[in-house]
Amino acid sequence: MSTVKALALALTYIERGISPLPLPYKEKGCVIEGWPHLVITSETAPQYFNGARQNVGGLWGPSSSGAVDVDLDHPLARALAPYFLPKTGMCWGRKSNPESHWAYRCKGGWETKRYDDPDTPKGEKARIVELLGEGTQSVLPGSVHPTGERYDWAEGGDGEPSEIEHKELRLRIDRLMAAYLVAKRWDEGAHNDLNVRVAGTLLRGGWKAKRVENFIRIVATVREDPKIEERVERVAKLADSWSNPKRTKAVPGRKKLEDSLGGPATRLFCELMGVNDTGPERSARITYQAGGIAEAVDETLGVLIEKAHELRVYGRGERLVRPYIVLRDGPGSVKVPVLELEAISLTSLRVDLSRAIEFQVERPVKSGHSVTARADCPSDIARAIAEAPSRLARLPQLERVSQVPLFDGKQLVSIAGLHGSTWVECPQDVRLPGRLDKATAEQARDRVLSYLNEFPFVDDDQDRALALMLTAALRSSLPTAPGFMVTKPDHGAGATTLACLAGIISTGQLPPVMPFENGEEFRKQLASALMGGRHVLLPDNIPDGTEVTSALLAQVLSERSAWLRVLGTTEERFADFCRLVMMTGVGITPGADLVRRVIVIRIDPKIEHPALRSFKRPTLLADVRAARSTILSDLFTLCAAYLASGAGDRGSRLVGYEEWLKWVASPLIWLGHSDPVESVKESGAQDTKTQLLAQVLLLLAQLQQEAPFRQRGGFIVKDFASTIPPEGIANPETVRLWANMRSLLGDATDARVTDTAVLLNAERVGWWLKSVAGRVVGEMRLVRGGLDSRAKAALWRVEGGAPPPLPPHTPM
Repeated sequence: MSTVKALALALTYIERGISPLPLPYKEKGCVIEGWPHLVITSETAPQYFNGARQNVGGLWGPSSSGAVDVDLDHPLARALAPYFLPKTGMCWGRKSNPESHWAYRCKGGWETKRYDDPDTPKGEKARIVELLGEGTQSVLPGSVHPTGERYDWAEGGDGEPSEIEHKELRLRIDRLMAAYLVAKRWDEGAHNDLNVRVAGTLLRGGWKAKRVENFIRIVATVREDPKIEERVERVAKLADSWSNPKRTKAVPGRKKLEDSLGGPATRLFCELMGVNDTGPERSARITYQAGGIAEAVDETLGVLIEKAHELRVYGRGERLVRPYIVLRDGPGSVKVPVLELEAISLTSLRVDLSRAIEFQVERPVKSGHSVTARADCPSDIARAIAEAPSRLARLPQLERVSQVPLFDGKQLVSIAGLHGSTWVECPQDVRLPGRLDKATAEQARDRVLSYLNEFPFVDDDQDRALALMLTAALRSSLPTAPGFMVTKPDHGAGATTLACLAGIISTGQLPPVMPFENGEEFRKQLASALMGGRHVLLPDNIPDGTEVTSALLAQVLSERSAWLRVLGTTEERFADFCRLVMMTGVGITPGADLVRRVIVIRIDPKIEHPALRSFKRPTLLADVRAARSTILSDLFTLCAAYLASGAGDRGSRLVGYEEWLKWVASPLIWLGHSDPVESVKESGAQDTKTQLLAQVLLLLAQLQQEAPFRQRGGFIVKDFASTIPPEGIANPETVRLWANMRSLLGDATDARVTDTAVLLNAERVGWWLKSVAGRVVGEMRLVRGGLDSRAKAALWRVEGGAPPPLPPHTPM
């Protein structure tokens, strides 16, 4: 394939959401180091498809919007595929192996699974079918096989992959592989014995008669058995025997099946068909009477509590949830996998309970006796559990997910599963070194900095970026942490790339993004992400020059959890606030309550068109993904070495973030870096509302000394609406202070100001005072002091030490 054709083909696949890989001509493997983590975009494609003749491969999994490939290696597997695999619009192969690749877009996971024939001699492999997911690739149409055959689309196969749940696709391939094990033995002379033994094993395993009949019909059809209906009729008779307690011994089971398939194939068949010890053991049996389930509910709940970890069923507030991977929009509209908390539906709960418990229903018959029959979990039992908060509270509680190890100051917890109320699903090879001292910490720090050297930081802002990396590693272990804002003078400077780097450290994947507009729409999106358990929150490419404000985001950055209202309803859901928060944009600044909760990182390439600059390390994000475990080990080493040193806390205070200061800011200062909290001071000095508040506090502090305020030195909001100095004030200096105060509050509330008066609205002034109440500026803050019943107005006062002197405000 020519260079131009390979590049054009790669760009076509990118448009279709498939991440391409450059392969050597007539070869099936990629030779680029770290290719499983390589994501090629339309901008970077010319760098990779620029050599001699090439093949083009597809990188499966989240890099290709969740696409996976079912590779049918055996002719019998290809013949069975239409009966077990759902139709898909993307299918290809080559002349000697047509329609051998079926592509799907999966939800809920992209794990790879390979199926081999168990009868193959030891040391050899006979691949039957593969589910190729994350970390794998396949040769795509337009390429050439080593034999010289061209890969081409199947008829009608040049379309979009069908969507399917990953676990459903896995189940369908399991059934296909099980059918292969039976079909390959479906030869003349063994038909009837094999037919009966397979059917008997499935019936004994809990399969319904109609499903067994359908399975046998498919195998017989593929093997062109002339007695298909006879085989199916034999299954129906066997099912009748199984339903009669006196004739169940006539139904053969697994031991007889081994005589036909052999031991290894029988074990694999039973595993694939779900009739052996796979999944939660059905050790429980619950019998309930038709029309009465009260006692069965308590029994079922007891089993569910016992098997919650096996089934991954947990309580969260007033809902049942489980960890679940979904695809979200990432930077550049790339689909990225996100570990969130899935709400478990009643149907899903019934399936889980039926897997763990053998339900039996007892029904009366005409003779006055009763008969017992197997049944699935009744919907009434599932509903009685799922809709009762008191019952849900007895289950293990899951509040958040973590894709990094948890750290308690001395050791790491990386074992997959629930720890406390945190679900951990992270690399197992993150380690702390045996020696924890300053030299070890410096070496770890230097390795982390090597990934930040690409970015053109302003002044000491690389130190703040290092604080972001450390926060990404430690966020799941900290009660609270500030957010980070990456601002730049122009597009293409690398702000999003820096946020992606931190997101990969935190989750192993590119972070999902959300649009931002100051107002209710952003609050809705943010609330949805919080209730879903998303760990990384990234409003990306915020409109140029925005002063970012959000009361809910400020709450996320300072509180541990809250109950949020579901959009369009009165229902409230629990939301844990243990999140890594990042923001990017051109010339953006934090405003209002975000000022003291956000660390600002500045990037400035100082060139006219930063988007056109070349990077020294174009595979930076792929490199970070490949080295994630090492980077995490280094970041945890920084914190652990500092804590082990016994050095006291360093740097500035930041109210509400004491643990973050101890585990992130102090270690960096200990290693000679600047204090990241200085960013908060700089933002506060630039924030117009903070500047205005500083002047108001200064004047109020002076007024409290100059004027005999009523009711214990408080001052009354209603007084500000008057153009006449408050009663009892005769000192000219105090009159001047009141005039300045009216002018300042006019600026704050958009009041009408004339040469002789400031006409203030008491209600608007009151709202402004409430919005700044409690904020500390120069060790002073405004607090509410009660209510003047006579004036029907709020009382306010200033408390704390004196702020640094500020120039007097001149009234307009």
